[in-house]
Amino acid sequence: MGQQDEEIPEPEKPKMFEGVPFTKWQEVERFINQVNSTPIPAEMSISKKPTTLYEEWRALFDLIYRRREVSQRSFRGPVRQSEGDYLDDVVDAYIDTKAGETDPMGYKKEAEKKKEVLEVTEFEDDVVLDLTGSMKSSGAYLEQKKMVLANSANIMGLNRRLNLSYNKNSMKAPLSVKTHIASFKGSNTTQLHHTRDDQMNEKKLCELYDAFDDTETGMGNLHGALVQYRASITSKLSKKIKQGKLKKVLTIISDGEVNNQSGIVSLVSELRELGIIVQGIGFGDGSESIRVICHNPNDPQATATPDNIKGATIARHNLLVKHLKNI
Repeated sequence: MGQQDEEIPEPEKPKMFEGVPFTKWQEVERFINQVNSTPIPAEMSISKKPTTLYEEWRALFDLIYRRREVSQRSFRGPVRQSEGDYLDDVVDAYIDTKAGETDPMGYKKEAEKKKEVLEVTEFEDDVVLDLTGSMKSSGAYLEQKKMVLANSANIMGLNRRLNLSYNKNSMKAPLSVKTHIASFKGSNTTQLHHTRDDQMNEKKLCELYDAFDDTETGMGNLHGALVQYRASITSKLSKKIKQGKLKKVLTIISDGEVNNQSGIVSLVSELRELGIIVQGIGFGDGSESIRVICHNPNDPQATATPDNIKGATIARHNLLVKHLKNI
């Protein structure tokens, strides 16, 4: 066979992982892992010791699991016959009886444990992002991308651990964590990236990784994004919230002036009346807007306006964990 007749091998096809090129997932995973290595100071951590964002999510799972773990029967003993529920040690009881003891030892009593009633079976971490052009020019878009993408990945991991059959079957009130992600841009543009009914997975994380870089100049249409968000709250969801079965937290992120501020304040008030927890994170010039929009006299921590852009990831984590760790 001549040299010209030799078969030329086909170029190797990119290896796939969960529906996306493996190299793409590696890029996204490195980004998430870098964010998860963010140090969390002792005063802000669950354990009150210096940790990382990744370790905080591990601790969060442990908190949720322990509160929901099915209690095992336990017994107190040995006790006297008058205190016990059943005879456990025949020899002890016989010796005491022979010695003339009218209330012999050798009995056990089932310990009574007061069971905590856990109503919440669903938790929803929702976010409305600012993808206006000013976010990119200030660098705030990257911090926003870090906090939301890492948070989405950590919720995915938390859900997977909670739904392992070993864990799920050991909890008296299994928990499902969902998320709704929307954004507003310039020129009245709004976009829905992820709904509560969507399944968060590696492919979706890769899509979000790219989407969070796509900004557009102009005053942000936050009002339009919140109108769409309000429309997603069905009567069924509202009933679940009122019954205490669903806890829903919405975080609004912005770095500048927004359109129709009075209309936004009215919508935020309406969402809170439905039982939704609304909080905000403001960057730079947007800090004052967020303070006005998300002001809550009953919760001074409903807004976070970090001086340092890089502090937003920790601020976002704290706003979420203060609600999630108590369900």
